[in-house]
Amino acid sequence: MQSFGQASIFSCCMSKLINSIITTLQTSHSLIIIRIDRKHIATGEKLTREIRSHNTESREYDNTCQHLQPFLLPETST
Repeated sequence: MQSFGQASIFSCCMSKLINSIITTLQTSHSLIIIRIDRKHIATGEKLTREIRSHNTESREYDNTCQHLQPFLLPETST
């Protein structure tokens, strides 16, 4: 029932409702999956990952909360 709008961005950064966020980044030769834990988002820490793809130059991806909106996942209970 969660709406993935601006409120979701706020929730991503501030609440305890999200255990982790999975982002998928498409590079020229490979699909990279990065898991970002809740604690990094809650502290507002700016995360960067250097991703090297086959025969391509290194690229740095900025994984701040605003960039994750399309990939937000609700908390799952087991």
